[in-house]
Amino acid sequence: MFTSVDLIEQAGGIDEPQAYVLFRYADKPTLDAMVLQYAGFAASWLKTRAGASVYASAALDSDVSNLFALGETYVACHFIFPILQSRKVTGSYYPLQEEDSARFEELIGVQWMKLAEDLLEPYLTVEEEGKPFALPVFRVGPGVTRTLDGSDGIPTEEAILEANLDIVRTLAVPF
Repeated sequence: MFTSVDLIEQAGGIDEPQAYVLFRYADKPTLDAMVLQYAGFAASWLKTRAGASVYASAALDSDVSNLFALGETYVACHFIFPILQSRKVTGSYYPLQEEDSARFEELIGVQWMKLAEDLLEPYLTVEEEGKPFALPVFRVGPGVTRTLDGSDGIPTEEAILEANLDIVRTLAVPF
C-alpha cells in the first residue's frame, strides 16, 4: 500500500478535528481505522487492475509509487464518501449536512474514481462504459461447408423453422 491515512484524510477534506462526527464515530482513532481499511480496499482495487507485477515494480520507482499513492488516495475517497452520501439521504442535524450546505457538496461531489483512472491510465486496465461486448458463438451441428438450397441432404434453417412452425400450429387449440 502506497497511501496513508493522513494523505486520504487531507485529500478528502476530512482532516478536521471533528470530522469523525460526520461518520458517526466516537473518536478520531475509529475514523482513522476505517480510513485505513478503505486504503486497503483501494490498494487491492488498483492491484487487480494494474497487475501484481506492475504494482510490485511501482515500489522500485519513486515517481511511479507517488502516482500510485495518489491513485490509492483517490480510490479510497471514492469508496469512503458514499457513506456521507447515505447520511445525506437519511438526514442529519449537523449544519454541514443540511440540504443547502456548499461544503457538503464539495465533499461528495468529487469524481474520485475518474481522477484515479486519469492519473494511472498508463498502468491500469479499465473497461470503458457502453462498450459493446459479445461472446463468440459456437454452433453445434452441420459444418459450414453446405449448400444453401438443401441439396446436400441437410435441411436449411428455413426448412427447420417451417417444420417447427407446422408442429406449433398443430398444437394450437381454438377457443
